[in-house]
Amino acid sequence: MSESIEGIITEFIVDEFLDGDGEVDPDEDLFEEGILDSMSFMRLLEFFEVRFDVQVPMADITMDRFNTISRAVAHLRSQGATV
Repeated sequence: MSESIEGIITEFIVDEFLDGDGEVDPDEDLFEEGILDSMSFMRLLEFFEVRFDVQVPMADITMDRFNTISRAVAHLRSQGATV
């Protein structure tokens, strides 16, 4: 996987929530597909803080803002995340 925000997030999701087996399209709805639930969503937000040094403000924590990898990447970039 490439060293990009999208690649890093995709790798984390596959490793942590799909037991290292599977693929995730960047525009796939992670909640509708059952990849994320409320607990795994919180783990994902924690990963964002640790890996990208970006704290997601409480007002920004909505499932629809992070329901796809593409949307998560866009939001993280708007918060200054870099690899």
